[in-house]
Amino acid sequence: MFPKRIVAVEGVVHSGKTTLCTTLRGQPFLADNIHFLPEYSAYAKDLGGFPVCPMTSVEALKSLVFFLRLEERRFRSIPQDVGLVVLDRSVLSLLAFDYALERFYGSKMKVFQETLRRVNHEWIPEVCLYLEISDETQMARHGFDNFHYEPLLLDPGFNAYLREFYSRIRYYFPRIEMVRINGESPPGEILAKTQLVITSFVAG
Repeated sequence: MFPKRIVAVEGVVHSGKTTLCTTLRGQPFLADNIHFLPEYSAYAKDLGGFPVCPMTSVEALKSLVFFLRLEERRFRSIPQDVGLVVLDRSVLSLLAFDYALERFYGSKMKVFQETLRRVNHEWIPEVCLYLEISDETQMARHGFDNFHYEPLLLDPGFNAYLREFYSRIRYYFPRIEMVRINGESPPGEILAKTQLVITSFVAG
């Protein structure tokens, strides 16, 4: 059985997800039974890294299988006595990516409904903390990062569809609590709002 209390930190590339999760780890307000799951790259190292960015529906479905297996790995690593899990990205990212693929590439890329069908609903977070940043901020931050990203993940048009998915997320998952946080705010403000959300969630 997977834990039922899940908080996901989501957002486009360079929105500050990993930075926020790393900062949260050292905060005294967090109970001992809160577990953090790093994002997918931490689980893909022995698999040769991520698949190339798909260009067809067949490639997209192969990529989906790869990432669903990674998600299984992540959840199997959670200790049984954990009460709350905080995810640096979640299956919502997989859904957002395939949602954006369809709209960006058109009729040659039909995969979103299949992704929606295959996702294990026990992996769906109860709370989604969405870090919002502009395209300009994304590119400014990219200039300081040596990590290689698929060009598509930095494309303003593609990112517009990613954002569209998160704006419509309750259409697909009505019970998700969406909390939007300005990812361009000072780090202290982002942490304070996140702290408020998590402590309220745990208390509730």
